[in-house]
Amino acid sequence: MDQPVYDYIFSGFGLAGCLVLDAMIEAGCHDGKQILILDAETHPTEKTWCYWENGEGQYDALLSASWKKGWFIGTHQKKECLQSQLVYKSIASVSLKNHLLEKISRHENIQLKIETASDFLDDGILVRVTTKTNTYTTRKLFNSIPKTKPELGNTPLLLQHFEGWFIKSAQLPFLKDEMILMDFSVAQKGNTRFMYVLPFSNTQALIEYTLFSPNLIGKEEYENEIRAYLTKLGVTDYTIEKTESGVIPMTVYPFWKANTKNVLNMGTAGGWTKPATGYTFTSAVQRAQKLVACIQNEQTDFTRFFKPDRFLWYDRLLIEVLYYNNAIGQKLFTALFTRANTVQVLRFLQQKTNFLQELPILLACPKLPFLKAAFRSMRRYKI
Repeated sequence: MDQPVYDYIFSGFGLAGCLVLDAMIEAGCHDGKQILILDAETHPTEKTWCYWENGEGQYDALLSASWKKGWFIGTHQKKECLQSQLVYKSIASVSLKNHLLEKISRHENIQLKIETASDFLDDGILVRVTTKTNTYTTRKLFNSIPKTKPELGNTPLLLQHFEGWFIKSAQLPFLKDEMILMDFSVAQKGNTRFMYVLPFSNTQALIEYTLFSPNLIGKEEYENEIRAYLTKLGVTDYTIEKTESGVIPMTVYPFWKANTKNVLNMGTAGGWTKPATGYTFTSAVQRAQKLVACIQNEQTDFTRFFKPDRFLWYDRLLIEVLYYNNAIGQKLFTALFTRANTVQVLRFLQQKTNFLQELPILLACPKLPFLKAAFRSMRRYKI
């Protein structure tokens, strides 16, 4: 029996896939369409997605926690960032995926198969997707699995890498409604290093040691730094309930150039992580909404999906600065969060500002490193 021609196939069903399909269902783009999801994970890896937004949001019912205050801590400064205008939110990847699986179960036209796409080919009209056991055909492929590792060439690659401990202790000094976005009071050691803290109750919190740097460090160093941080806070009696670690690429590599007329690369494979921060959730929501608008307007030549803008230029500059002068991160972020309006800074990092709002933020940055980065970037990208 011949395989059907699907209208849409999802290769991989992580964050980007979940958000795109959710947006399609909410907009009615799935009606009358045959959709296939190819997912390798029967038991998805647990991840935590964090983001900030104004007040209530679409995924509030799925949140594991939220915070109304968020602190930036420098060596001698401390500033509250959310300013009663934004809420910092945390959602477990398993909760989001289960939410989508429940939605899918109500639609007979959406199928889920536990298979991994090993290859695909766009002939300009249809896309042939190959797994170990089957070949499928679709009009449009939403791909989250890179076919090959990208050759970055001379494009700088920063890494956001971290180790986090979910601890339980009666000694925690944190308030459960107040998180710490960046605590730069830790030793920098020639890098950009900070602590990130999410209190879930008066006795439970995530303590995460994070670096923005070109190179990784040993696991023991992450652990020693977390242990020293807790000791400095007077937390000596605690249990580690679980740990998490990760490495997120921070790069302006043009992933979008791999898109074809009928194949859209999404998530990490499509460069959907915000290069300057390593945050993915809000960026993926924005791209999912844009994709739905393209489908509704029948603008589905995916070679045209991404258009470079000024935010890409800003990202290039920041990565250039931190890649070649990694020790400046503490000074740079301290200037941003203490000299500029913090709410505007956070909105800027989500690409939700206009140029007039961005100007004070740009002026708050150290001038000479960014001027050098601008000249270097112009040569690199031939602008």
